[in-house]
Amino acid sequence: MLAVELRTLRYFVAVAEEGHVGRAARRLHMTQPPLSRAIRGLEDDLGATLFERTPKGVVLTSAGTILYEDARALLGQADRLRDRVTAVARLRVGTLADAAEHVGGRLVPLFRERHPHVTVSVHEADLGDPTAGLRAGLVDVALTRTPFDSTGFATRVLRSVPVGVVLRDDDPLADHASVSAAELAGRRWVRLPDGTDPVWADYWTGGPPDDTAPVRRTVQECLQAVAWNGISALAPVDQPLPPGLVVVPLTGRPRATSWWRGRGGAAAGWSAASSRWPRPRRSASGQGRPHRAFDQDRHEGVHAGTGEPGALVVDEGVEAAPDLVISAGKDLVDALALVTASHLDRQFLVLGAELAEPTANVTAANWPGASFRGEGLGTSTGFDPASFTPSRAAAAVRAGVASVLSGVTGVVLRLG
Repeated sequence: MLAVELRTLRYFVAVAEEGHVGRAARRLHMTQPPLSRAIRGLEDDLGATLFERTPKGVVLTSAGTILYEDARALLGQADRLRDRVTAVARLRVGTLADAAEHVGGRLVPLFRERHPHVTVSVHEADLGDPTAGLRAGLVDVALTRTPFDSTGFATRVLRSVPVGVVLRDDDPLADHASVSAAELAGRRWVRLPDGTDPVWADYWTGGPPDDTAPVRRTVQECLQAVAWNGISALAPVDQPLPPGLVVVPLTGRPRATSWWRGRGGAAAGWSAASSRWPRPRRSASGQGRPHRAFDQDRHEGVHAGTGEPGALVVDEGVEAAPDLVISAGKDLVDALALVTASHLDRQFLVLGAELAEPTANVTAANWPGASFRGEGLGTSTGFDPASFTPSRAAAAVRAGVASVLSGVTGVVLRLG
């Protein structure tokens, strides 16, 4: 069986195209003797003369011409295959403004754990490009905020947070629990770059921009404009702020959502790593409004990278560092299955449901009509909302807590 290396075929093609062994050697960045030996070896292996040697160089024979045509096609296919494989092993990630800080916190380590052989490059865009380079084809996947024209993109919500207005702490509205759009009428607003997506610009400015003000391209530029010039700006309520600024929730405005967006399968691996996206936090300066550690309503409708609703809620509950995380009903079962194995130092109690494959830190207490097992994780069983009565729920809590306190965990308690 004849085996010809691609490297030898590249040598052959170079000699055929240059018509001279010396010039081909220079093209290949090698000396002439080993190249000549490689060509003779190829001829010996094939049992055919591939070149006619002349005083001026070499000329392909009939056999050489046939090999040249097939070798070029084969090398072209090999190059395309290499490019395709390389593309799979590389991921270009676009981030918007300060979103890179969120990426580096927890999402990147999770992705590296699952895809250690993928090389990731990050492109940071300014506020003039809410697609973070995706629409221009500069990246494969983008981590950004809505809303803007997302036509042609596959999207997935990572988190959803309220929006507020950033004010100086001496502003008359700074101590309000919330403000309305009417209370902000007549204020000057930051000016985003010309040509910015109109949907994006309308959402992130509370009114007509100050046309006399400089264009603001980054979040920090917007915050400094508020601090120094008293111009108003909108931001997620969990935006880290410098001293002297506060963010007051703005009523009547849809929540801002953080998304990953991508074309085709390029974003699939990134999505798989995004099930535990960083939770909203109070600003580093201590300014701004504190939020409840575990607020299910705030994340209503949010889907993490796995597509399961509630994973964000469960993870935020864990981060509140309680002695016991309690979940009631079936809605968070699949989310718990994603999170509990990563938090073996925490105890979980599931009421009226159970995990198909629980870890030792998960205890369940159920009863007839309330023994649901997660979809896709095992065989689902009946779930009757009417079976959830105050007395049964209270009995399940007492039994579950007593079991955990006694050190009997990882079991299913079946109540009558």
